[in-house]
This record gives sequence, C-alpha cells and structure tokens, in this order.
Amino acid sequence: ERHEKDTVLISVKAENIEFDKTVDRLRVTGNIVAGPETVPTGVTHTLNLKTGMVVTLQKIEWTPSELLRLDEASKAVRSKILLLAIEDGHGAIGMLRDYGVQELGEISESISGKQEEEAHESDTIKFFHLVAKAIENYPDIDRAVVAGPGFIRDDFGSFLKDKYPKLVDKVALEHISAGGNRGLQEIVKRGIIDRIVKETKIRIEMQFLEKFFVEISKDGGLAVRGIEEVMEASNMGAIDTLVVSNARLKKSKIEGITEVETLIKDIRDMKGEILIISGSHEPSEQFESLGGIGATLRFKIKND
Repeated sequence: ERHEKDTVLISVKAENIEFDKTVDRLRVTGNIVAGPETVPTGVTHTLNLKTGMVVTLQKIEWTPSELLRLDEASKAVRSKILLLAIEDGHGAIGMLRDYGVQELGEISESISGKQEEEAHESDTIKFFHLVAKAIENYPDIDRAVVAGPGFIRDDFGSFLKDKYPKLVDKVALEHISAGGNRGLQEIVKRGIIDRIVKETKIRIEMQFLEKFFVEISKDGGLAVRGIEEVMEASNMGAIDTLVVSNARLKKSKIEGITEVETLIKDIRDMKGEILIISGSHEPSEQFESLGGIGATLRFKIKND
C-alpha cells in the first residue's frame, strides 16, 4: 500500500551545512524548532536544498561579508546574458531574464545544399556574419552563449576567431540538440547558464589578480597587501578595490578576528569595490600565500 507524502512547513536550526558539488545540493542539518503539530520539535532533520527552491533564512545578525555574498548572488542572477541557438541557416536570439528567456527575434539565411560545396560554404559564412552582428548589437551584455547541434558550434568558433577576434572572450560556445526557440529553452534547462556565470566570475578574479600582482611588484605601486597595510590605506580613503580570499574570511570567523569584517563594512559604506576570491585557481593560491587580503588603490600612499 502506497502512502502519499504530505508537504509541511518546518523550521530547522542549522547546525551543520555541507555543499555537494557533484549534485549541486546544499545539505542543512539541525533540530526542528517549529512546525505543525504532527511534526515533533527537537528532532534532527536534514534539508536538501537545490537551485530554484524557495527558502526563508533567518539570522539574528548578518556579517558584512554575508551581506556582500547575498548582494553578489543577486547580481549574478541579473547578469545580462545573450542566448543564441543556431542551426544551418537559422537561429533564435533570447535574453536571460529573472523569469526565464525573453525571445528577441530570429536570424535566417538561405543555405545551399552540401552537394554545392562552394555555395554551401559561402552561405554558411554569411549566416555566421549575421550571428556575430547580432551579438555586436548588444554591446552591454556580460556574456553571449552561442549553442547548436553537430559541428556548427565549432565551425562558428573558428569563424569568430578569424573574423571577430574581439568577441571571442565574450562568447561561450555550447552543444545542444537543436537550434531555434527550442534550443533557447534547452540552454537554460541543461544548467549551461549556471556554469557560464561561475566561469565568468573566475575569469574576473584571475584578471584582477594579474593586475594586482603587477602593482604589488612595483615600488610605490597602486596596491597593498596584508591586514596592516590595507587598514592603513582604508583609513586614508585610498582603497579602490578590497580583495579578500574565501579562506581568509573563513579563518577570521573561526578565530573570532573582526578586522576583515570591519574593512568590508567600511569599504561598502564608502561605495568601494570588494572582490571575494573563490580559491579554485592558481592565482588565488598565490594570493593566499601573500596573506589572502589586499587592495588596489586610488592613489599612492607611499613615497617612491
């Protein structure tokens, strides 16, 4: 005999939190503190949270770094990502929105059959130009995802490197089973967007750290490292971007050190930029070896 499961609303006091990257799931374990009469309180329960689930989170106090993470997460959702699902001679254009995909239009070009080799190649190149021009029509996007079945993705990638090299870093190439509006929906359903947002953040981190290391290596460069130098720069109003490693943040919380949180609050209050380094690439390891905290400066604070 099958018993249907009832859906109930409960509150759990989080005591252990684990993130499983393999299934993209957050496991929150703790005692039940509130719920319907049929659910006993004080019993240990685990919530398996997935992307898209609606959860109410209550905290007595939010630290500056936690508020920053929430702000970053909301901005990531609002990233301007252009979607193009293409097939031979046809493509659909869409923009990622909070509610899903906004269909913007279509691209089409009549392509000769493959038996007419020269004409087929010439028509395909014309079509690829239309796709590239469509991307150029949206200069303020964060990323463009161009996806298609078969070899069209790779062929367009080669075309882009040759004819539109300035677009290469902005375009992510993906494989889907079909082009058109159906392909736009497939891009979203397959989790491609989540990966693109993550890759974009890593690229931003690496590019920033590359510039940071250059400035640190200079005498009187526009960067400082270490908690003392960063606090001095903050007191002078010299910080342009504060950069902190995720590991440094965690260590500070465990040890009860408040200076890093104070810096984050001060920089946010002054409308400065803050970058939290994830720690999942080589430059982040180098940054961690320098103390895991630094800043780029608006002006020099040391004499040459």
